[in-house]
Amino acid sequence: MDVVGITHTLAAASALLLGPSVFVRKKGTALHKKLGYGYVFSMLVLNATALMIYDLFQGWGIFHYLSALSLLTLLSGFVPAYLKRPANWIEWHYMGMTWSYVGLTAAAVAETLTRTPLYWPAITEIIPGHFFWNAVGVGTFVVCGAGWYLINKRKLGYPGRNPA
Repeated sequence: MDVVGITHTLAAASALLLGPSVFVRKKGTALHKKLGYGYVFSMLVLNATALMIYDLFQGWGIFHYLSALSLLTLLSGFVPAYLKRPANWIEWHYMGMTWSYVGLTAAAVAETLTRTPLYWPAITEIIPGHFFWNAVGVGTFVVCGAGWYLINKRKLGYPGRNPA
């Protein structure tokens, strides 16, 4: 693995650990903000390095577009909290940051499934011969479905209630 790959992996691990540590703590505190800045920085590094990895498609591919989408969700959650605008900035912050973490988790699960031989036989049965895309699709679908459920379950407390 080269420097870009190592940096990408370390940033992913950092963001995967920082995300839940932000979600489970009281919101708006100095610690929440410090951990949140750490998460945002890790995600920026992760996405920047993702845009530098071309091994799979020998050029720009679907995962580069997903990195751009990841940046959009991250920024849609960070910028409103940083600026305290628009009026419903807390909801923007909540939705952007939680979906950012769901996307990160989906990518981590898909990556793990494609690299762990234990899962190969079961996943290959879904569409024989298309293991890679089955692993990516199944992992992403399951994580995003669970994320959608949890995000919307927590969001029911709006307006005026801290969602997490």
